[in-house]
Amino acid sequence: MYGWRPPFKLGEALQGGAIGEVVASEDPRFKPGDLVSSMFGWRERYNAPASTVERLNTLRLPPQAFLGVAGVTGLTAWGGLLKIASLKAGDVVFVSSAAGACWVGCLPDCQA
Repeated sequence: MYGWRPPFKLGEALQGGAIGEVVASEDPRFKPGDLVSSMFGWRERYNAPASTVERLNTLRLPPQAFLGVAGVTGLTAWGGLLKIASLKAGDVVFVSSAAGACWVGCLPDCQA
């Protein structure tokens, strides 16, 4: 199944998207202070192979935005609304933040 992950285990770091700052690197592509994104989850420190992280260009956004609206969650909402639901002017949209990381429903017949 696409995207399936085993359940979280007690006492282990939570897996998922993460933003980190390079402290030291033996790879010339990364220098101390660079921000990187990875799927290594919530950790205080982590020693990662350079091939498993990606330099983050924040585009002047706060880095934490890439864990939400400017990251996978935002991309999911964008794709769902514009590519799958073909949202257009005049459509009514319901967004529920209580449904998980990202759930958006188009309600074309909804009346306020």
